Amino acid sequence: MRFALKVSVVVLGFACAPSSGSRALSPDPMEITLSAPQGASASQVVTFAGAHPDVELVVATSGESCLAYDLTSKDDLPGVTLTADSAGMAQGDFSATLDVSAAGYKPVQIPIMLTVTRPELHFEPSSLAFDIEVDDALDLAVLLTSTLPLTSAAITIESDA
Repeated sequence: MRFALKVSVVVLGFACAPSSGSRALSPDPMEITLSAPQGASASQVVTFAGAHPDVELVVATSGESCLAYDLTSKDDLPGVTLTADSAGMAQGDFSATLDVSAAGYKPVQIPIMLTVTRPELHFEPSSLAFDIEVDDALDLAVLLTSTLPLTSAAITIESDA
């Protein structure tokens, strides 16, 4: 004797818990580009979409000692504020990496490009004007102060005469 048995399976519902490290930390931006004049700093906030707002991020930088970071949040997303301090650095392009991980998420490495430009000098006031007679003698002293190392400065004296 042969019997045929027809079986139907109905799935009412199921849940899968992701294994540790299977969820992605999605950084925004995916790479960081900073530019700062010598002696100044530049900052960038990186947020992580797909991460729970209360996730505890573990952060490290590699490549340049001028980098510092603070954990932050923006728009209810966990984030990192990265700051590059170019004090004591030469002009040029530098690269580094921001390494971010969290329990239950795949770690991510974010490339960092830092451009250090020549210092910006600003003087206040930006110009001085004196009215003197042609036969008068004038002793004029100008004091320049700068928070940056200043090896030379050019001063132009113009006359309307």
